[in-house]
Formats: sequence, C-alpha cells, structure tokens
Amino acid sequence: LEESLLQRNQIEVDLQLDPKARYIFSKSLIILVLINLIKNACEAMVAVRIPHKKIRIKASENDTQWILE
Repeated sequence: LEESLLQRNQIEVDLQLDPKARYIFSKSLIILVLINLIKNACEAMVAVRIPHKKIRIKASENDTQWILE
C-alpha cells in the first residue's frame, strides 16, 4: 500500500490479528486482501472528509469460522 496515501490523509491503521487463530490462507493472499480493504477504506474516508480517520481490521476465529471485521 502506498504509505503516502495514509500519511497524506492522516489515516491510522489498527490491525488486530488473534495470535491464537489458525489462519488457513496463504500469506500473499491475505496481504492482498488487507491492502485492498485498506485502500478502499482510505478512498471512502477521503471522499467524505471524515475528521478522525482510523481503519480497524480485526481477525479472529471461533469454532467454525474465520472472522474478518
């Protein structure tokens, strides 16, 4: 992700990954998904001029599924 996009628009990213979760995706695939989510969120926040810009992505797992919020 272009670092200047985050810096230029003063956007904070908070990535919370559950260290106990068993992630079954390839590392490169999940990185592409996260980059796309963050880029889309940046563009949306800049478009509506949100004053405090923070993207929080939380990944966890329960008994039956992997959850990305």
